[in-house]
Amino acid sequence: YIMTKKTIAHATADVGLIFTAYNLRRIFNILDKNTLKAYLKGFGLYFWALKSYFKGFREPLIILKLKYKFAAVA
Repeated sequence: YIMTKKTIAHATADVGLIFTAYNLRRIFNILDKNTLKAYLKGFGLYFWALKSYFKGFREPLIILKLKYKFAAVA
């Protein structure tokens, strides 16, 4: 089925989805449900902490972007 794709980009996307599904299935078979939940919860907390840490860096950039966007329109 992948051979029938018109471009290599479409075939690459399909192969990526196939490998993702395969790896997720392996994870579900290897890890216990509760272990996987605990890992994902810790992983989510880690990224939440990173997001709140970098929020202070991002806000000034958004203000500058809006400032220059309106300056270009005027």
